[in-house]
Amino acid sequence: MERFTHFRLFCGVTVCLMFFGVLLPAAHAEDVTLAWDKPEGTVTGYNVYHGKMGTDFKSAPQIKVDQPSCEISGLEQGEMYGFMATSVDENGNESGFSEELYHNIPARGEGALDDEWTDNDEIDGAEGAEGATGGADGSTPPVKMDVTDLAATYFAVEVFDNGAFGTALLEVAFDGTGALTYKERRKSEGGDTAIGKTYTVDADGGLAIEGIDKGAVSPDGTYFVSGKMSSDESPLMLFGIKQEKGLKTADLKGDYTLCMFSSAPGAGTAAPVDATQTGSVSADGKGNFKKAAGKGFDATYTVDPDTGELLVTSAGGTFDQMNGALSEDGSIFAAVDTSSADDTLMFVIGIKAAANPAPADLTGSYFVNEFEYDETLQMPIGSLSKLSITGDGGYNLEQIANSCDCPPEESSGMLVPGESGEIQTVDDITQESASGGLSPNGEVFTAVKENAISVGILQATSKAPADVAAEDSGGGGGGGSCFIASLF
Repeated sequence: MERFTHFRLFCGVTVCLMFFGVLLPAAHAEDVTLAWDKPEGTVTGYNVYHGKMGTDFKSAPQIKVDQPSCEISGLEQGEMYGFMATSVDENGNESGFSEELYHNIPARGEGALDDEWTDNDEIDGAEGAEGATGGADGSTPPVKMDVTDLAATYFAVEVFDNGAFGTALLEVAFDGTGALTYKERRKSEGGDTAIGKTYTVDADGGLAIEGIDKGAVSPDGTYFVSGKMSSDESPLMLFGIKQEKGLKTADLKGDYTLCMFSSAPGAGTAAPVDATQTGSVSADGKGNFKKAAGKGFDATYTVDPDTGELLVTSAGGTFDQMNGALSEDGSIFAAVDTSSADDTLMFVIGIKAAANPAPADLTGSYFVNEFEYDETLQMPIGSLSKLSITGDGGYNLEQIANSCDCPPEESSGMLVPGESGEIQTVDDITQESASGGLSPNGEVFTAVKENAISVGILQATSKAPADVAAEDSGGGGGGGSCFIASLF
């Protein structure tokens, strides 16, 4: 049976409002209407699956219909629901699932009046990320992107495996038409000095580089993340920050939660790695880092005013020097130690601490890149997943590509923010936990668990144009233009 295309969601309450006026009693439930294109071949009916985010709604169909649309009633306000459908032929054979679509049923007074949303485009053959459901409150059409939104030069920190773990700082230039150039500035070992490639950007911000590297670019173009998704290529992960003029030492000020992936220089892939939340540091805005907790560090730093390049010099510890970049608003920095003379190679991302974040601050749909050393397979793996987080902190993670040709993984659980921007996740089944940091605007977080670090980017279609415009105008010190999120 063929998979669906153009699976669409309409707000059924909108139709009622349009025809019967705004004084229609709200009650405590809402309706939605699903519609899809009829697949090729003989189709005698459809099974429709739906349920609240985080529930196993795919196990059995809730509705059976004989036409390519249906209305679903009784959905609770303030809840995120998932929807999927299959087709059935004359012999009772059921097709594979359609794209998974999520829609937030807003509380009364927060919803849309007349909007339509579609499923996402594919990322170079992989399914697009779920959750193309309009703005954060479902009220306006989503942002859509293409290659022209990625036209800038970035500093990118890299962790990779070429038979041994390594780190690098790259300068990556995207031309806005589909071509890019990697230029190595520092690298722990080996490799080319300049490489030309092609890239594509889909409507959701999904980034594909010559069909092998996959990730995402943020809606405002400030960040990108990418990783190898081919078993024929050495796995890696890149996190890029756009180069900016006018940054100064004072722009790096505040408390930052650190997440790190590290290994002994030159160690083989079977060697132990240390991927744990490293703690936190305080930056005084005068060029000094002070260890605040855990595995933080004491160091000095400088920021290049022409590019935003960051240089961190240790005041005593496991590294001598790290190189990286600072974001325009000062909320994120990234750096790598590439010296084989040090005790440890380091890949570090710092997230400025948020004050008293709420679970609702994390609501959205994300692309998630992960770099992990799998102790069972005795090999490093890169992966790309789709992540959806509901307003109560529940999450659903579905892997869509990996570098090991392994069966894709799925998981769900809860994400809990702390008082100072820390976050922790707990898997529903395995009870495995991950921890990291959350940015002040709730759209940036990194996370690590044993032997793994993840970086993700908010889907462009999770943002309405008004949301993007408002946040693009944000200034320094933890203000607006951040669209990164990271996970597990």
